[in-house]
Amino acid sequence: MENIKKHPLYKKYSLDNLISSLLEFYRSKFIVLFLSSLVVSALTIFYTNKYVDMNALQATSDPEELMLIFNDMVVPLMLIFLVNLLFYMVLNHYIIHSPLDENHNFFHSMRQSLNLVFPYLVTMVLFLFAASLAVLIGLSLLIVGVFFTSLYMFSIFLLLLPIFIVEGNSIGSAISRSIKLTHNGFWKNLGWIAVVVLVYMVASLLLSAVITIPFAGNILKTLLDPDSAATAVAYTSNPIYLFLSAAASALLTPVFPIFGTILYLNGRVKEETSNRDIEKSNSTEY
Repeated sequence: MENIKKHPLYKKYSLDNLISSLLEFYRSKFIVLFLSSLVVSALTIFYTNKYVDMNALQATSDPEELMLIFNDMVVPLMLIFLVNLLFYMVLNHYIIHSPLDENHNFFHSMRQSLNLVFPYLVTMVLFLFAASLAVLIGLSLLIVGVFFTSLYMFSIFLLLLPIFIVEGNSIGSAISRSIKLTHNGFWKNLGWIAVVVLVYMVASLLLSAVITIPFAGNILKTLLDPDSAATAVAYTSNPIYLFLSAAASALLTPVFPIFGTILYLNGRVKEETSNRDIEKSNSTEY
C-alpha cells in the first residue's frame, strides 16, 4: 500500500497522543465500528447462551461427565472463536482502508478480506502454539514471567494483522516483520500495551457494573440468601441483560484493532526515520 502514509494514524507517538489519537479515530468512525461490533457481539452472546451451558460444567465434579459436557461444547465454541476472529480481521481491514478511500465501506472490507482468511488462520494456529510455549516458559519465572511473556506475545499478535493487510499475505514475512516491529522500541511498546490493557480492563469492569444496575435486586438476593442463588442469577439469561452485555462488549471491541494499527504505523514511521538517518550518515561520509 503506497498511500499508507496518508492514513491519519500514520505518525510518531507518545503515550499522550496515542490515547487521544485512538479515541479521536474511534469517534470519527463510531457508527460503523459500534454497530458492526454490536451485531457480532449480540449474535455471539445469544448463541452462547443457547448452545453453551456453563452452568452444567459448574454443576458436576465428575471428570467423565465433565468431558462429555465439554465435548458437546467443542463445536459451538470453535464456531464462536472463528466468527470473532474473522470479524476482528474485517474490522482491522476497515480501520486501515476506510480513511484512505472515501468510497470504502464495511462491506468492501468483508469482500477484500477473503484472501487473508487462510494465511491468517494458519498464522494464528502457529501463534497460539508459540504463545502457549512462551507462557509455559514464563511460568518458570512465576507471575512476573507470565505477565512479561503475555505482553510480549500480545504485542506480536496486535501487529500481525495490520502487516497482512498492508504488506501482503506471506505468512513467514508477517511473522518476521511483527517480531522486528515489536523489538523496534521494545520497552516503550510493552509499556503502551500494559497501559491500554489496564484501561481496557477498568472500562470493562465499569461497563459490567453499569449493565447489572437494573438487576441489582437479584444480586442482593444472591448475597443475602445463597441457597436461592440458582434462581437469583437467572437474570443472566434475560434478553435485556444479554443485549446490554452485547452493547457493552461492542463499545470496547474496536479498541484493540485501532491500537494494533497505531502500533504498526508508529513502527513504520520509526523505521523510515531510522533509514533516513542512516542514508544521511552515509551521504555525509562520502
